[in-house]
Order: sequence, then C-alpha cells, then structure tokens
Amino acid sequence: MRIFLCFLLLVFSSSLWASDTMNNDFHRLFDALLGQKKLGEFSVNVDDTHVYISAEDQVIEEFKHRLEKALSSQTSFFENLPYRLSTVTSNSDQDICYDDIPEFSITTLEQALELMTRIFGQDALKALQSRLDIVFDKRDGAEYKSGVLYTARFDEDIAVSTHKKIINYLMSYFVELSPERIRKAFNGQAALEKPKAICKAKNIEAVSGMLKKCFGILETNESKRAYIDLGKIYQLIFPPHVKQQNKTVLVLEREHLISHLQQLNGDRILLKIFKKGDQKYAHPMILAEASRAHRPGCHYIVIDHSSSLQNFYNQLSEHILSFTNKLPASNKNSEVRLVFFHHETSPTRYLISAIQLALNAE
Repeated sequence: MRIFLCFLLLVFSSSLWASDTMNNDFHRLFDALLGQKKLGEFSVNVDDTHVYISAEDQVIEEFKHRLEKALSSQTSFFENLPYRLSTVTSNSDQDICYDDIPEFSITTLEQALELMTRIFGQDALKALQSRLDIVFDKRDGAEYKSGVLYTARFDEDIAVSTHKKIINYLMSYFVELSPERIRKAFNGQAALEKPKAICKAKNIEAVSGMLKKCFGILETNESKRAYIDLGKIYQLIFPPHVKQQNKTVLVLEREHLISHLQQLNGDRILLKIFKKGDQKYAHPMILAEASRAHRPGCHYIVIDHSSSLQNFYNQLSEHILSFTNKLPASNKNSEVRLVFFHHETSPTRYLISAIQLALNAE
C-alpha cells in the first residue's frame, strides 16, 4: 500500500515539475517577443491544448498587438528575438493581416480534395498520368480525419513505388516558395506552379524544410498508405489566432503556435539571452509539441501482497480504478499492469523489474 501511494506521488510530482518547466519556457518566449519595451508583469499557463497569458487589463490589448506582430512574418519574428543568427536568410515576406487568416474548417474528404485542388490546380498529377480524385478515391478506402488526408491502403511493391513518386511530386510544388506564396494558393488566389522536375524528399528545403514533414508513407505490419497532413500545412504557413478570453487573459492553440514557431525559426532551438553581471547567458527554450495521436502508455503499479495488507484491498482497488479512469480516452491501447510482491521477496527487485519492462515497452 505504501509503495502504491509513493508511486502515485512520484508520478504526480513529475507532472508538476514538467508543467512548471513548460510554463517557464513559454514565459521566456513571450518575454523575448515583447521587444525591448516591457509592458509589466504577466504569467503563463500551459495545458495539453492551449497556452494562456494573463496580464493587467490596461496592457492586454498592447500585449496582443505585439504578439501578433511578432508572429505575422519571419522578418518580424527575427526582429523581435534577443539575438541574431548570421546563417539565417529571411524570406522577407510581408506581415500577414490577421483578418485574412481563414479558419481551418475542413471536416470531410470532399472538402479536403477541394483544398488540394486550390493548392495544386486541377491538373496537379497530369504529368504522372493520374488525378487527385483517383489517388484519394473514397470508394477505394481513402479517408480524411484529424486534418490528415490518407490514400487507400496498399501492400504491393509497385503501389509503394507509385505512391512515393506521387508524394515526392506534390512536395516538389513547394520548392523555394515563401509562406506568403503558399498562403495565396491555400486561399484559392492562385494555384502553385507545376514543378519542372520531381525532387527527392531530402532535397526539399522549402519553408525551412518543414513542409516535407507533412507528406509521407505510413507503414504498419499489415499495409501502407500515403498521407498529406493538411492541418499541419495550415499551422506552418498561418500564424495562430491570439484570442482574448476575457479582459486579462489571452489564449492560443498550443500545437498551432509551436508548429508556426518551428517554421519562423527554421526549426532551430529558441534561446532566451540574459545578463548576469558582465556575463551573457543563453537559455534554451524547449517548447514541446502536443502530439496529434497520443502514444499508448504502460503504467506499472507495484503492490505489497502480504497477508498484513489484505484488509486494505478494497481501498486499494478504489485507488487503482480512480487512476485508470483518469487516463485519456484517446489512449485506447494504454495498459495498467499490477506487479505483486510478498514480504519474503524484495520489493526493490520488483520495482526495478517493472521499470525495465516499461523501458522495453518504449
């Protein structure tokens, strides 16, 4: 019983530490993007989906304006950072007007194909003697979910080769394009020009090479399927909306913010520069992205099975059920495993064994 309670305390304490660290890193980020003229004290709170910024109601509007300015283009972003990178070549794109940012409201396969046509044009795959509506045919098993467009499943080698060629061809549309140009295609103002040649994924560095992560082949033991992450493309090229929750709180979507920061910063490590005496220091800001699909977890609970604790089993069961009920519903493959030990054997041995099992499960 004691080990079980200590185990929960350890997990809870680790979660608090990770949360505090994340809040501090986001605080350093916003502190850097505010520019030289500070607006006063503010606080940051982060959960799995959103980032909340709290400040005095007298300065919250100015805070919102400065943050939108810093996120509106790569040029503005680098101007606000407290350091300069000599290796960075900015796209020099214009600041985006936040009123022109569309909501990402794609919910069906048909809407996803309409967006693909706006971006790549009606004859996107004509050079490969194919069409988008054929590659992503619902009757063959193609689908759209959670921002990602999937082809039908396949397993033949010839199908793998064909789909890789299609994916590389679509990625080639983005070579040497600025986010501003891609936004025009996304909004239906002008489709992207057809590529002169198919580029290999490793050679594509458009938008700091981030867009190539939105295309790929998803492989499982049973089959394979090609995919295009339209939601991720949207997050890379459009800045997140900075919404005012009330008079003193701003809120941003966490995944969208981090994806857009990766594009603006060229997927480099963000730094907070500060002085201590005459010495300058650089503090890395680790802004972890919330995963689209939560990874399954395996939770080991080590329990004393000796006769002296049998009277506590009902209470222990309630604690275990309470713990399992709090696990996210999205983690459908998560497991909770109970490891018992008797007073004749060392609990340390079983605890080490449980940790080793957990590490192997990773």
